Amino acid sequence: MKPGLRLEVADVFGGCMFSKNYGGSYTVPSGWYPLLGLPGALDIKEGAVLFCRLQTSIATEIQKFCLNGVIDKIRVHRSARVNGPDTMRVFASDLIHEFEVCKVPKVADVANLLSGIRRGSGYKFGGEIPSDFSQTQIPAEKIQAYLKTDYRFRDGLDTVTLHIDRRSVELARVYASSGIACGVFITAHNPWGQSQSDGANDAANESLAAELAAASTKVFEGAGADPSGVWPAEKSFFAIGIDLDAARSLGARYKQDAIVWVGADAVPKLILLR
Repeated sequence: MKPGLRLEVADVFGGCMFSKNYGGSYTVPSGWYPLLGLPGALDIKEGAVLFCRLQTSIATEIQKFCLNGVIDKIRVHRSARVNGPDTMRVFASDLIHEFEVCKVPKVADVANLLSGIRRGSGYKFGGEIPSDFSQTQIPAEKIQAYLKTDYRFRDGLDTVTLHIDRRSVELARVYASSGIACGVFITAHNPWGQSQSDGANDAANESLAAELAAASTKVFEGAGADPSGVWPAEKSFFAIGIDLDAARSLGARYKQDAIVWVGADAVPKLILLR
């Protein structure tokens, strides 16, 4: 790393989220680290700590300097004695030592940091940061499961499998043949991620299918499948021609944690809804 290098907040941090302490540990996805040193990073009342996800290039560089490549935590130093008038130093540590990573524009607190990430052009967690990402009601382990899910639908004899943040050549072909370049992968099963009866799920999906048929020129039947097999597959649909606002509204109406929306770049994005 180059300690004196000045980067923008969004060039360093890809996202931030709070996690509560359960039984002496924090439930966060792999690749998320405690971010200390900013006002608001520790919520004593809720027993929660701010965690951050680093940009891939930054994380890769930091790991070169860590014992066995293991990053333990990230810390920012806001002291005026060691920082410039408008910058603050960012440190990383492994299990033994701490070292400086770079400098970023000084921010007053966690809220300002989140604002800087939203304005930046860097990676946004799941492609979208909700209006209050730090207060999302969705547990980290569920978000991680959604990120790993295979989102599949049938196009004739072919199966198209979508992966979050990975361009789908097959979907790009579907877009090209239809002349429409956006779509949503959505289910009505298990509102807010809570299991319900097969009958209730089927009735909700029938209602969703009717709404999609009225709004889309092409609706494909599919399923969201956990590649590890821990979570059962959920009947779903991929509907083209549904813009992001309409997709959000549908997901919210059917009480879903999230939807998968895909724009003209054919890169699926996980859109958190609560």
